[in-house]
Amino acid sequence: MVHVEAMSREGLERLRVLLVARIGAPCEHGEDAGRIEPLRRQVQQSLTGIDAYLAAAETGSCTTVGLRERAQDLWNGLERLARAWPEQDTAPVVDDAARVPAQPAPPD
Repeated sequence: MVHVEAMSREGLERLRVLLVARIGAPCEHGEDAGRIEPLRRQVQQSLTGIDAYLAAAETGSCTTVGLRERAQDLWNGLERLARAWPEQDTAPVVDDAARVPAQPAPPD
C-alpha cells in the first residue's frame, strides 16, 4: 500500500519508482500494448507536471499560484493509481472498470 503524503521531491521520486516498476518496460506489440502505453504516457505527463510545479515553488516563482491546484490533482491521481496495486504481483484496477495486468519483473 502506498503511503499518502504531501507533495515533495522525495514523494514524487517514490511514486515514480513505484509506478515505473509496476507498469513495466515499454511494449510496442502484444495484447497489452494498447492499454499500457497510454497509461505510461499519462503517468509521465503527470510526473512532468508535478516536477514543473515543484521547480517553480523551489525558485519562488509567482507561477506557483496557478500551478498548485493542478499539481495537487496530478499528485492525487498518481497516488490513486499507485494504491490500485495492492501487491507487486497483482493487476491494478484502472478507472474501476478496466484491469491492467502487472508486468513481469526484468530478469536479473
